[in-house]
Formats: sequence, structure tokens, C-alpha cells
Amino acid sequence: MARKQWSPLKVAALQILSFSFVHQALAQSCAANYPPSVPVASDTATLGPVPAPNLDTSDPVHMIPASKASLYYGSLDPERSHKAALGSVNMNLELNHDTVVLEYIDAIESVKCTNASVIVAFKNATGFETALQSWSLEKNLILITNHLGNCDTEFERGFFKVDKIAPNQSNLSISCKATKQPITKIAETCELAFSSVPAGKLGKRLTLNPSYSIPFSKSLANNTVLLSEPPYLTVTADEAAFSSEITFSGYLYFDFWAFKLRELYFDIDAGFSADVALSAHLAAAYDKSFTYNPSDLTYTLVNIPGIVQLGPGVAFGLEMDLSASAAVDVVAGLSIAMPNGNVHLDLLNAANTATTGWTPTYHPHANISAQANVQANASATVTVEMALSFLGGLVDLSSGLTAKPGIANTFSLDAHFDTELPKNATAKEITKDLHKRGPSCDDGVSLKSDFTFSLDAFATRSWSTTLVKTGIPLWDFCYQF
Repeated sequence: MARKQWSPLKVAALQILSFSFVHQALAQSCAANYPPSVPVASDTATLGPVPAPNLDTSDPVHMIPASKASLYYGSLDPERSHKAALGSVNMNLELNHDTVVLEYIDAIESVKCTNASVIVAFKNATGFETALQSWSLEKNLILITNHLGNCDTEFERGFFKVDKIAPNQSNLSISCKATKQPITKIAETCELAFSSVPAGKLGKRLTLNPSYSIPFSKSLANNTVLLSEPPYLTVTADEAAFSSEITFSGYLYFDFWAFKLRELYFDIDAGFSADVALSAHLAAAYDKSFTYNPSDLTYTLVNIPGIVQLGPGVAFGLEMDLSASAAVDVVAGLSIAMPNGNVHLDLLNAANTATTGWTPTYHPHANISAQANVQANASATVTVEMALSFLGGLVDLSSGLTAKPGIANTFSLDAHFDTELPKNATAKEITKDLHKRGPSCDDGVSLKSDFTFSLDAFATRSWSTTLVKTGIPLWDFCYQF
């Protein structure tokens, strides 16, 4: 039977340009078994030893062995000064023997290492005598080096356990019988804090400040075919563009004495935008749901050789649910921006995971070409994942979140129909043309549309929880002919 054609109807609907919500009621945590994502490194930034901030290396107190040591790591690439700030990592160690960090002592002239010794030469007799007096009191001593050569490799520090010292007054040097040790053998606890806020970036954390801003954008070529099931269905991405910037901070506390990870959390500030327009050609009544993921997670790796490797990853996807009672062409799309999403992810305790922000602005649209009952839902997904490998895999975990904004449309009509939320519409201008839908909508056009948003957090192979799940009615009306 031939389709009954009508001239296009222009129907405006109530626009909600923006709304805000704060939803922190956590859903009950449940067991999950997320497989680890395959990292695809788009860039690697290596952080190496950097001077301790505001430390006076002329102070003789740094020659005296102490049970705790703070070490700092940052970018050593001069070109990075012209790029986005990468932040720094602060490592606090509590060691099983008293320790001296040699780079914190200005009185040292040179440090030379062999397989069995560390030889420290001093600039003057005062420095030599102070070091000899304090080091001689230690049965065992740990020296931390940052002098290359045989002491340590590039981007790393060396850790040496000293069993015996031998002074040489004539050349103001102390020879230490020593063996190189891994951190796991000499540390009782280790704390890692990712700190140093990029200028002007989200400076609202009270405990740890965001360290790394990772911009990421991606788009699909126009008219990319996402799904083809001849002769019944073809789904095309008329437009699909994504952009995001992720800033993160975090904290790790490992107890070597108990061999247990005591604390691990990330704070993620995520902003993203998406423009998605999907069209579907259905040659007959059809029902189909599908997900399109164009790539694996793409990581920008932040690496401190021998200590920790961090990987903030981003992935985007498209989803569509289609159901039609007859042959029809359908378009559904959404422009969305969420510049201020914040999530605290506690990998060891899901109950401490919480979120704020996620205030969207959006502009959805949809249309349908013929007499049919149609369900056309379109959504974009963005997944942010943080992978961490500590001390060569001693701790190897990942955690993240998936945000999913979308538009849900239900049509019932007898003519070509399209609807779009006008960017500058007001309630008075548009409500005069609308008839609220009652129990039925005979001989007319009905449309029900909702903006949907969900936010899920997860720790790989440990837990998952839903932080936000909401639906905002956009319009629900009947236009009778």
C-alpha cells in the first residue's frame, strides 16, 4: 500500500538549554570482572629525578641519616616547557635503615659507584667531618644516589645498602662498602602523591591537586557506515565528533612490612563534548540495538622508570536502539557539552567513591520520514580509565568511569515529521503550538522524548557502581490534524 504523504510539519518543543544536578547516592556496589583494556600509547612522557622544592642543600642536617626520605620526579624534557604541564610525583619512603639522600648535600664534590662500593668526595673538611661523624654511628646505612655513571641509570635513582665505611682524610672522601638494592628490599612503606596543579586548572581539590591534563579529540568521517544488515537496515554516522580533557590526581600507600596496598585513589576532573548525528534506513519493520566502538582506549603514558607507570586512557563510542513498525528513515542526534565532571575513585573501597558536577548543556534533534511507530534512541559514551603499574607490577590495577548521555525518542505519526530543540526558543513561543498528549493520539503525531544520562564507576576485577542515573523529560505531546 502506498504511503500517505503529508507536507512537513514544523513543531517546536520546550527547550532546556541546561540543567544541573548533584547526585551522590551510591548504588550498592556489585561484583564486576572488567577485563583490562589494551593500552594504545599515543604519547609517553618520562618523569625523572628533579630537585626538591624549597630545600636548602647547604643545611648540614641533610648529612644526618634519617628513617624517612622524600624524593621528587618531574619532566626533564626542555620542550615540555612549551606544552601542557605534566605535573610531578612526590614519593615518600619510610626505610628499614636510616638513609641519606646524597643529592640534597651541597658539600659533596662527587659520587662514584662500583658493583661493591660508593665513594663520596667532599668539597671541604667541614662537610667531610660532619658526614663521617654521623655515618659512623650507623650499623647499616642506605645511600640514595642521583649521579648517573655506575650509580644509577638515566631517569632513575640508585639505592645502596652500606655495610661498612672507610674514610680518607687526605682526599676528603668516604668509601662505602655497599650493594645496590631494589626499593622492595629496603622500604617499609611507600607513598606516592601526584601533585602540582597546571596553571589555572581546576584548583578546587582540598587534599591532592590535579597533576596531569590530557587533551583528547576524535572524529569519524562524515557518512561513516556503522552497521549494515542488507537488505533491512543501514545505520550511518552523519556526524560524530568528540573532544575531552582529563585532569587527574591520586595517592598510593603501600606497606612493604605487611606486603599490602593500604590506600589507592584517583580524583578525575573530566570535561567532554560530543556532536553525534545518526541516521538509519529501515526497509521493513525491524528491531535492533548496537554499540559502535571505533578504537581501544588510547593512553598517554606517564612513566617514572623503575617506580611507577600511569596511563590515563580515553575511549568513545556510539549506541543506538531502533524499533520501527514499518519501512522508514530515521535520524536522531545530540550535541552535548559537559565541562565540569568530577569523580573521586577509591579503588579499595567503593563506598568512598563519589561524584559532583556533570552539568550538561545539550541540543537534541530527531526526525522520521513516514507513517510508522518508531523508537529511536541515540547516545554517546565516553570511558575514562586510569591504569597504574607500581614497581614492575607489584601493584597493577586500573579504575575508571563511563559517562553516557543520550536522547530517547518515541514517535507515532502519519506524515514526515521532524523536531529540533531551537537554540533560542522560549516557553511562551513554543507552548502555544503544542497539545499535551492524553491517553491516545488518534489522527495525529505524538512524540515523547527524554534526555538521559548515566555515570558508572569501576575498579577492574573488583567492583562497579552507578553514581548517576537520570532522565529529564524534554517533550511529551500530541499534534492532531
